This record gives sequence, C-alpha cells and structure tokens, in this order.
Amino acid sequence: MRHQPFRIVGAVALSLLLSSTLGVAYLRTQGMDVGWLDARDWRYGVAITGVATTWLPWLLYDDRPIFIFYAIITIPFMILAITLLMGRMLGTSTTPSPRRTLGVIVSGAFFVLVLLNFAWFWPIYTDQLLTHREWLDRIWFTRWI
Repeated sequence: MRHQPFRIVGAVALSLLLSSTLGVAYLRTQGMDVGWLDARDWRYGVAITGVATTWLPWLLYDDRPIFIFYAIITIPFMILAITLLMGRMLGTSTTPSPRRTLGVIVSGAFFVLVLLNFAWFWPIYTDQLLTHREWLDRIWFTRWI
C-alpha cells in the first residue's frame, strides 16, 4: 500500500507517453511537422521535459495559492524552450525570406510583450507601495497572491 503513489505516477507517465505518441503519429499522418521528434534533437527534449516536470505537478494542487517564487525552477527551461522556438521560426538561413521576416516580427513582438509585462509587474517585484486598486489590477488570477 505504501508504494501506491509511485504506481499512480507511473500510470500517469505511461498514459501521457502513449497519448503523446499517438498524437504525434496522427500529426505525422496529416503531414504536419512535429519538430524535435522528427529531428531527434535532444535540446527540445530537455526544454519540454524540464518545463513539464517543473510546471505540470502544480496542476495537482489547483486549490492552493501560487506565489511567483515557485516559478523560479521553471524559468531556465522556459527560456530555453522560447529561445529554441524563436530560432526555429527564424530558420537557419541568413538570407531574407518571408518566413524569416515573419519570424523576426513574431519573435520581436513577443520580446516586447515580455518587457512590457515585466514593467507592469515591476512594483510587485520591487515591493513598492501600491493602492488596493493597483494591486487588484495586477492580480489576474484568483489563485495569485
């Protein structure tokens, strides 16, 4: 009885692996690119596994409040994943192309949005005084504290 949590985790991991494998097989039959699985690039595997293992367990505790410092362990993997995706959008060629132009626009827009978001939350990060209304404007989800 004391090994039951490990059995549950194993069953969940196996079902996730099976469903993702079937999902990838379906996408491949539809002619869609499935990224790192086709290329067998280990860097994408590290990013996806890191994000999944540091973020997905929090879905089990959806009734608890979430503090920003809990995200510290996920940040390196998220940065790696975003960087890899931006690099994939830009492509390997340095010659201008419509794909590369679109990749630059999307990557740049994302980067600007991240900077604006960081500026919006700066008063919370630096423990500045906020009015109650300003505080509520920055708490987007009820579980945030």
